[in-house]
Amino acid sequence: MSGTCKREDVESQKKLLHITSTTLQESQKGLGRRLYCIASDGDARRRRALALLTLTCSLSPSSPIFNTLSCLRLFNTLCGDDDCTADFDWKHILKWFHNTLLHMMGIIIDDVVITAAVLKAHLMKNGMVETTANAILSPNDKQDVTLMIQLLNSLAQLPVASADNDPTICVSRRVIHLLGRLYRHLLKTYLDPTLSLHKQLTRLSAAAHITLALYFHDKGNFIPVQLFFDVMAMIKNVYFCVAKTQMDDPDGNFWIILLGTDGLEKIFGKVRTMISNDTNADQLQLSNRIDGAVQCVCILNDHPDWGGDSRRITVKSLEEQGSNLSRKMDHINPKSWKGDTHVGDVILRSCWDEGRRLVEKNLAEAAMECPFQMMEDGDGYNIMCPFGGNKMVLIHGTIADGEREETAEEQDETVPGDEDDSVAKPT
Repeated sequence: MSGTCKREDVESQKKLLHITSTTLQESQKGLGRRLYCIASDGDARRRRALALLTLTCSLSPSSPIFNTLSCLRLFNTLCGDDDCTADFDWKHILKWFHNTLLHMMGIIIDDVVITAAVLKAHLMKNGMVETTANAILSPNDKQDVTLMIQLLNSLAQLPVASADNDPTICVSRRVIHLLGRLYRHLLKTYLDPTLSLHKQLTRLSAAAHITLALYFHDKGNFIPVQLFFDVMAMIKNVYFCVAKTQMDDPDGNFWIILLGTDGLEKIFGKVRTMISNDTNADQLQLSNRIDGAVQCVCILNDHPDWGGDSRRITVKSLEEQGSNLSRKMDHINPKSWKGDTHVGDVILRSCWDEGRRLVEKNLAEAAMECPFQMMEDGDGYNIMCPFGGNKMVLIHGTIADGEREETAEEQDETVPGDEDDSVAKPT
């Protein structure tokens, strides 16, 4: 909770996060609880502050999760004290992919330009009516989760172009189909309640490997450097958290959908309800009401039938819903998740390798070069260092040639002063 409208500099945010996390850890020791990660919605200064807290050292060989994670090929094992990692909210990342697609200049993959007009042509050729295509391709509402899911899911369901299609359609569909696989992996991970934890982790591995391959080839023509960093940090954090849970609670469950900032947003929603007509809460109102809001959220988690939202809901798979996606998809919770979430049934190395094999096959089908073996044979490549030398994008050095930063078009919110996103090297 920032008392300065998020105008602190990086060092101030780092200090605030450090004090808060240290106090939290001390308060939970007697309860047998542990801080796994610190989540953000992608604010530029907070990203830099989190880097200085959670990317300070390699995972120690004495760590109980070292053997589990160190064997994952091209995985990044940098972390902070007590193996703490940074997380980025998955809904914001999906919205960011959506906004990047609708960027005025489009995206370029393997020398193929994909714009909103190109996407509209492919969606209509696949049977979508023009009014629906115009609605989901509208860049006006960057916060609408349902529209975002509808667009990404519609692209994920596009079939391979047939031989009798126009050559230009075939060329662009080849790239769009590969993009659709990326969106499909992310959407199903978070929105398909029938998936087991093993399948979720496999799909996240596949999403990481597709993103790595495309960013290696096309850099900023594909996505902004900030989005690349955030999506890789998010996937890395999931693997770290599952590995920690396997050590701390071998018979426990892990719900990936609970990661991110959704819990915090629920609490602020309760605070906004309490302060009634006030546009925003001030610090005094927060200090008086934040604890009550937390208690309300905890009570409603235990008794969802007492509240007016986030109850146990029945959600069909993405294939069953097609383009008729319900707004309930924005409120999936553990009570509605049907897949097996037991951490004891998961082998992280198998999930990671299976995801890579899927992508190697996908890249071959798209007639694109697979860079993973070259990266393994090279020096210092991993999912957060796509160009080797153990240099993470955004962290070690300035923006490289061919990379680009996000624009206001691609943001789902703009915070004054966030334009400069160069990150200092961690110490």
